[in-house]
Amino acid sequence: MSSVYKGVFNWYGEVLTLYTTAKDAYQGKRALLAKLAKQVGRSGYSVRQYFGKLAPDNFKVTREE
Repeated sequence: MSSVYKGVFNWYGEVLTLYTTAKDAYQGKRALLAKLAKQVGRSGYSVRQYFGKLAPDNFKVTREE
C-alpha cells in the first residue's frame, strides 16, 4: 500500500515543497528528488549529489498521515 510523502528542500536558498506517493521512505525520497530535478532543470544525479554531499541537512522527507 502506498503512502504520501512530503519533501521540503532548501535548493540554494529557495524552499521547495513537493509531494509524492511511494511504498516506503526510500522510494519516496528518490521520487521526490527526481521531481525536484525536473522542476529545477538539473539531472537527478546532480540533485542527489547536492543533497548527499554538499547540503545533507537541507532537506526533510516525512510521511503524511
